[in-house]
Amino acid sequence: TTPGSGSDCLAAELYPDGAARFWAPNEKRRATPMSISAHTLYEKSHPHCFGLPGGVLKTKQSTFTAISPSVVEVLGTELARVAPAVKLEGARMLGPQSVKLELGSHQESSQDGFVYGINGVEDRPLGDGEEELGIVII
Repeated sequence: TTPGSGSDCLAAELYPDGAARFWAPNEKRRATPMSISAHTLYEKSHPHCFGLPGGVLKTKQSTFTAISPSVVEVLGTELARVAPAVKLEGARMLGPQSVKLELGSHQESSQDGFVYGINGVEDRPLGDGEEELGIVII
């Protein structure tokens, strides 16, 4: 087999009925029912519940089926919505902290901020010669 790297990833299509299809964009990799289902167990406190910002993904009734040599379909997964919350692990209060998100063009960029993303701010296609970025200042 080909050793993995940090640049390998999975791609997915999510459907309104709850189905999902996964594949590896790298042609040297394969998504299999076992490799996709293994992700539901990775670093989880419960084998059938996966906490997400908008709820809990329940996988107890999920099925993982190879629909082609490189595509796996997942059916039967349920998202139970929960109120948004912040989870703190091993933390204690040291004092207040603020985070500021600036959205704008390169010309408006901050001198002492960290560049969060480029060309991911506007909800419209960019015109010729336009660029944008988001800046997180902590």
